[in-house]
Amino acid sequence: VVGWYLTLGLAEREGLPRETMANNYVVTAVAAVVMSRVLYIVTNLDEFHSLGDVLSMRRGGLVAYGGFIGGYLGSWFYLKRKNIRLMPWADVAGASPASGLALTPVGCYPFGCDYGRPLAESAPAWLKKLGTFPRWDDSLMPAGSGSPAWAEHVRERGLDPLSDHSLPVHPTQIYESLVGLMLLVLLLWARKRQRFRGQIFFLFTFAYGVCRF
Repeated sequence: VVGWYLTLGLAEREGLPRETMANNYVVTAVAAVVMSRVLYIVTNLDEFHSLGDVLSMRRGGLVAYGGFIGGYLGSWFYLKRKNIRLMPWADVAGASPASGLALTPVGCYPFGCDYGRPLAESAPAWLKKLGTFPRWDDSLMPAGSGSPAWAEHVRERGLDPLSDHSLPVHPTQIYESLVGLMLLVLLLWARKRQRFRGQIFFLFTFAYGVCRF
């Protein structure tokens, strides 16, 4: 929703037809979700044993680059039929995934997934506190269940199953959220200095890859 308002507002400033761009946004978003799911399945085949597993959205997740590829192809297909150039749209649409990167880790963080490596003993106490995830109360989940970080540390790092929290790890969800915010600011700044069509889109693609690494 945030991406919708950002992108369509920027599209109007570029003189792109609002109704067509609104429809294109929906096509782009659906194609992005589908492709991000497909790429997750392809890269994690061991997690899926039946068609039911594949269709169950509670099993597994999504892959960001799949979303970028799917969104790009969806936009290209729709705009080609409308005889509208892709790159002016791609430049304004970059604001949507950037805002998504800033917001989606807000869901990953309290759940305790997409966490980083264990922190060094010398790490500051405030960072350790941010990077510690709980063993969920038995009234919420089956006995012994916990956040993905807690579960992995019990299974693979020798954490006491009675421990009420995981080992302190890098809170990469917060890192990614900050990266998304930085990218959004960078794209809005670069728009004022844009010299060619596609510049903002390629800036986002490159900068995200570097920051993700």
